Amino acid sequence: MKNIILILSILSISISANSQNKSRTITGPGSIQGIIIEENGGNALEFVSVALYKKPSAKSLSGNKKITPEMIKRMQTDTLFKDSLRNAAMEAAKKAKPKIVSGSITNARGKFYLENLPYGEYLIKITSLGYESQTIDSLNITRNRMSLYLGKILMIKQVLELDEISVEEQKSLYENKIDKMIYNAETDESNKTGTCEDVLRKVPMLSVGLDGEVLLRGSSSIKILVNGKPSALFSNNLQEALTMIPASEIKRVEVITSPTAKYDGEGAAGIVNIVTKKKGLEGFFASGNLNFDYFRPSTGFSFNQKKGRLSTHGSIGISKSFPRNATSDYYREDYINGMTRKLSQTGISNREHVGAYGSGGLEFEFNESSSINSSLNFHKFDMNRTTNTQIYYSDPIYLLEQEYMRTNIGETESNSIDWNTDYLKKFKKEGQELFIAFQYNNRDRNEYTKNTQTANDENYLFYPEYNYNLGNNTEYTGSIDYTHPFTEKIKLETGLKSINRNFISDYGLQQEDSLSNIENTSSDILDYKQNVYSVYSSLSFNLVKDIGIITGLRYEKTSITGNYISRLSNFSNSYDNYMPNLIISKNFKNFSSVKLSYNNRISRPSMYYLSPYENSNDKLNIKKGNPNLKPETSHKFELSYNTFIKKKIMVNTSAYYRTTTDEIQPITSITEEGVSETIYENLGTNKTVGLNIFSNYRLGKKFNFNASLNFYMQEITAIENGIELKNSGFAYSGNIGAFATLKHGFKINTYLYFKPSRITIQGDRSGFVFTRIGASKTVLKEKGTIGLSIRNPFMEYLTFKTNTEGDNFIQTYDYNRPFRSVGLTFSYKIGKLNIKKQKRRRGISNDDMKSEGGNNGE
Repeated sequence: MKNIILILSILSISISANSQNKSRTITGPGSIQGIIIEENGGNALEFVSVALYKKPSAKSLSGNKKITPEMIKRMQTDTLFKDSLRNAAMEAAKKAKPKIVSGSITNARGKFYLENLPYGEYLIKITSLGYESQTIDSLNITRNRMSLYLGKILMIKQVLELDEISVEEQKSLYENKIDKMIYNAETDESNKTGTCEDVLRKVPMLSVGLDGEVLLRGSSSIKILVNGKPSALFSNNLQEALTMIPASEIKRVEVITSPTAKYDGEGAAGIVNIVTKKKGLEGFFASGNLNFDYFRPSTGFSFNQKKGRLSTHGSIGISKSFPRNATSDYYREDYINGMTRKLSQTGISNREHVGAYGSGGLEFEFNESSSINSSLNFHKFDMNRTTNTQIYYSDPIYLLEQEYMRTNIGETESNSIDWNTDYLKKFKKEGQELFIAFQYNNRDRNEYTKNTQTANDENYLFYPEYNYNLGNNTEYTGSIDYTHPFTEKIKLETGLKSINRNFISDYGLQQEDSLSNIENTSSDILDYKQNVYSVYSSLSFNLVKDIGIITGLRYEKTSITGNYISRLSNFSNSYDNYMPNLIISKNFKNFSSVKLSYNNRISRPSMYYLSPYENSNDKLNIKKGNPNLKPETSHKFELSYNTFIKKKIMVNTSAYYRTTTDEIQPITSITEEGVSETIYENLGTNKTVGLNIFSNYRLGKKFNFNASLNFYMQEITAIENGIELKNSGFAYSGNIGAFATLKHGFKINTYLYFKPSRITIQGDRSGFVFTRIGASKTVLKEKGTIGLSIRNPFMEYLTFKTNTEGDNFIQTYDYNRPFRSVGLTFSYKIGKLNIKKQKRRRGISNDDMKSEGGNNGE
């Protein structure tokens, strides 16, 4: 197998040129310039290394030989001697090695420019990760031709063949672009096992809680996309969704901290795009895997095929978890009329789930300039849970002192479907294209719970109830996008989009011996409609050399109606949002760059926050949504710097400031009857200032280390019932990983992740530390791979701690979840194919809704 080209080695070209020419300055009137693009698709390639070599001339070499007066006299009279000497010099020039004299890298438009070149003959060597090297010879700078324009230079995707299998050149683990950071998950051997949440824990700037909550620089106000498009899978419970996507199916994860106007306005902190392994292929390729994790086993199969103009792909898999006991401790005190009520609960719970996923799609190319793409994805998730809780409650107001046992037996059924179809038309002018897309998403999520309580005082405490919440979320989305390049330096993107959502929540409470709902506000049907219409315009251009600018404006119109079938009042609302953005980026030598950005974003509440369904499994602790929520609005400023140190260490540093108004947070209050009610509300302002540092270090070709650290200070202020609430705090999070590729197909990987403690308007939530160690080896002539992984080997349980405090109460909640596990995986690949760079496509991306992060593992 050919040696993998490392990005860091590109830097050595310019350093080598500088070291060779340290004693002299290269000056002259000549210049060479050109544009580097891909062979297929014609996309400009950024950060391509261009090394300039000067070829020795016969004159310069003959000058190395000492010329005596006798030799000069002989050359004047002896033509044979003169020719012999000249021929010897020319032969030496042919054999002499060219010397590197200068170097450069391409900018975002694929351009390079070499200047101040003396007269002479040159050659250029062009190298880039994953592409075949190019050499351009016989470039002469003369008095008659001092400037050379090489035009467009095509780079061919590099393909390596192993017997019957061809695979791409390995990519760098991390890449930094003008508007995003990329984690190439497929190059990380530790992702052979585990789920999507394991992958996200290794992504710079992200942190993932045990409850599935995903934070970007400490904020949960983000949007998660799959292949650039929203998925019905993420429309309700995020923890459930992250469990459904196997790590082995993820190609890369993109963190977009400065979304441009073409993205929907949602996501105060940014956008996370999960790209799965769907490639442009020639031939047929298939793979299967088995994961024997005693906590969460899984299996899957996928294939890709292309014949002529038709490409197809598909995958299917199933996963299961076995019951494992988790424990919880809850304590609350509240104060009324000078007296103290106390509630203490200790619970043991277990849950198990079975999940299945599948996807399929096809792409047909009508010709070189137009194609149609269609794909279908489905997920199914069924979970059963049982919780037994021992409760002690004392209320001196009503002279109560109770001890009793509560049992909750619950079932969750979830099904989701995503169908996407889009059409791409390219015009004769390079970069000019029209993109039309349609998307349908649907998800059903039904929850059923049977609650029983037993105690000595059965007349007061005994009650058997069925609690249900039947939810359906349907979305229809259509969009038209047009890209028009005025010149090579100026490009306009504009488009229209329509999103039509319909949420239906049928919730209720029934007695065990009756099919009729209990007559209170705990039972109703909400029909919630939300329509979003948007238009955007985004302009990118180069102001001067190496300075790129992207600016734009997005307008969104939102209209909402909510209709209840029975008791509650109907409602309606509409609002307009104008969202500008600006990115200014400058490139320096040796891959260094600096970026300044500003954007205005919103976050609309998802159905999790909107549904008025009361989760009354615990009569003394009730949670419900709020259909009157408004969207969050944020303004964010960011300054980042990216550079390389000593050719081996990539460092990305970014400082940011974000202010969010109408932030959605849970508010807890205690009623006169001693019931803790939690409801989501739009509060005041959340101000965050932070610093993120990410570094990747490659030691030779075998070892790779990375670290991502995020430090931030938050201040939350709000007015609740005329009372000012305020909380502030400092937090940090990050991950550290090490990866080694050894001889005979052995690979070792390990990483450590720590999630930050977080403040809320009424308290805080603790962080935790998570570790993973893994190893793998290729077998069966490199067609198969076996792997072993250990998750959290040093602690069997990980713990959530939540503290909440109000004017008249304090409460604490500790949830301990088992997390130590050992997994053995086996994968096998068959087929014969060439993997090529897929044509650049875009898709619908509904990233305008705030999603919940789970429920503390319950």
